[in-house]
Amino acid sequence: MENIKLREKIGYGLGDAASSMFWKLFTMYLLFFYTDVVGISSAVVGTMFLITRVWDTFLDPFVGILGDRTAHAGVNSAPTYYG
Repeated sequence: MENIKLREKIGYGLGDAASSMFWKLFTMYLLFFYTDVVGISSAVVGTMFLITRVWDTFLDPFVGILGDRTAHAGVNSAPTYYG
């Protein structure tokens, strides 16, 4: 297995940080939208966010395993994820 250089690690980390910032901003707007526009109480919205995070925590490993087991040599596994 080839070692990954520090420069590559930083590059991947910065790409993930940019993606994370986008999703955090989207989530903050969604919280505002649910509470101020739709009129749902903040406790209910917080509970909705908590349930989705917990669900995602348990579901992600299974989706990863599914993707690893269905991918074949030379075949792109993207159709598994994107329908």
